[in-house]
Amino acid sequence: MHLGIVRLSALGDVALFSGVVPLLQQAHPGARITWMVGKPNDQVLQGLPGLEVEILDKPRGLADYLAIKRRFRGTEFDILLCGNASFRANLIYTCLKARRKIGWGGQRARDGHRWFIDEAIPDADEHLMDGFLRLASAAGADATQFKGWQLPISEGD
Repeated sequence: MHLGIVRLSALGDVALFSGVVPLLQQAHPGARITWMVGKPNDQVLQGLPGLEVEILDKPRGLADYLAIKRRFRGTEFDILLCGNASFRANLIYTCLKARRKIGWGGQRARDGHRWFIDEAIPDADEHLMDGFLRLASAAGADATQFKGWQLPISEGD
């Protein structure tokens, strides 16, 4: 099983979303989990056990999207959690192969997001973290097992 996460920015949202990684690992033992994130937000994820971090610069044109497509040509995700709903991120989803692309429904589904995913979690009046937990649930995780964040903090931090 190969799970992918796309949440490129913002720093606080990346930190919040990181809390779903242990839930996904618990639901899918042995699964490979790859998170595509922008700089400098990748620093929050460094050191999370069992997580591969792929840094994606914000694409600025067609050549950048084609480079992403080439970079991930041999990769197919079983599930891709599409955590961003910006136009740039939506176009990234077209560059990634996945059996299931799960993203936002309702008001969080901006910039045509619904056209770039296969499944949308229903809209709800909730904190963004609750939305992230519902994305994880759609991927088979048990959100009731959420025990907080386990971000590694170094001595220097």
